[in-house]
Amino acid sequence: MTANPASGACQNSNVTLSATGYTGGCDVSFTWQSSLDGITWNDMLGCNFAIPTVVTPTVSPTYYRLEAFCSSSGLYGYSNELMLDILTAPVNDLPCDAIPIAIGGIEYGDNSCSSALTESGAATCWDSGTLNTVWYSFVAPASGSVKIKTQPGGLTQTQIAVYGGNCSSLTQIACNDDML
Repeated sequence: MTANPASGACQNSNVTLSATGYTGGCDVSFTWQSSLDGITWNDMLGCNFAIPTVVTPTVSPTYYRLEAFCSSSGLYGYSNELMLDILTAPVNDLPCDAIPIAIGGIEYGDNSCSSALTESGAATCWDSGTLNTVWYSFVAPASGSVKIKTQPGGLTQTQIAVYGGNCSSLTQIACNDDML
């Protein structure tokens, strides 16, 4: 059995469960099951006979398996179990939670489960992709000149915007793809 995404799911996002190597027949039926502890299993309503199926886990961890039942013999069989974790948003998901960085400093980040549910909107140069922002803050030097860039790693599809003001009243100063 496999899941996509395989490593876990962001809160409120869908995961596709798939199983291979199973053949059905007139007397074989399949039922997806879930468990919060890997011991007590519950049939997932609306997920019978569907391979693959889409789920939205809400508790971490959640375990899944596929039950096969042969009505002619009365025997049950089960797939391997799959455990999914719900991944949380980064601590700097919102402007007022920006991580301070020093001029000349390096900060590593991950925007894979960030969201923009309470942000006012995308920066002017952002023309495509998901609005999954992470926020950093710095104090500009007296010269006013700063170079900001991203490197391959945890941040994906980077577009950078610089804002001035306090976290609840921001004014966009500059915006670009990957480097300012």
